[in-house]
Amino acid sequence: MVEIITGIILLIAGIFEIYAVYKTIMRLKNSENAGASPFMPLALLSAAIFGIAIIAFGLAFILKLI
Repeated sequence: MVEIITGIILLIAGIFEIYAVYKTIMRLKNSENAGASPFMPLALLSAAIFGIAIIAFGLAFILKLI
């Protein structure tokens, strides 16, 4: 039971992370691109990979693979 609850929490956190990356990309594309750091693409890529990893771990907990 604890594994399923942990998996659901990880899924929610991973989905939120992907959503935050998406919103940041849309905000940068629309207006605030001039003052953006040149490292922003790398930061967004690493955040997206982290979000995907969290989702994968959440699914593994729900399916009891871990």
